Amino acid sequence: MAELLAQRRQATRVLLGTGWSTNYSTFGIANVVGDSTPDVYARLTSTGILNLYDFPPNNVSQVGTGWGNFTSFGLTDFNSDGKPDVIARDNSTGTVYLYPGAANGLLSPRTSIATGW
Repeated sequence: MAELLAQRRQATRVLLGTGWSTNYSTFGIANVVGDSTPDVYARLTSTGILNLYDFPPNNVSQVGTGWGNFTSFGLTDFNSDGKPDVIARDNSTGTVYLYPGAANGLLSPRTSIATGW
């Protein structure tokens, strides 16, 4: 364990972009593209656009719109199909949705999984 921690401390940080503190709400880090590297889902707070950041090679792709009311997020393989899924709560309705993961980090149509949150 100590050796693993020492390796992590030696890693060089990489600039992924600027303006994240005021423009983006990040909510998920997982290998969603399937290339063995972590990827990040981030919501642009001013527009509600959901982007997927594939690192490396630092590709950005828009994977959704209308995410402005979503305030709580989770990223896990909820449906046990081997792909990370997004779980998101719509702050305006209190409804929790499951967005199953699809190929290349895209999301399948949502399903309501809880209300009153």
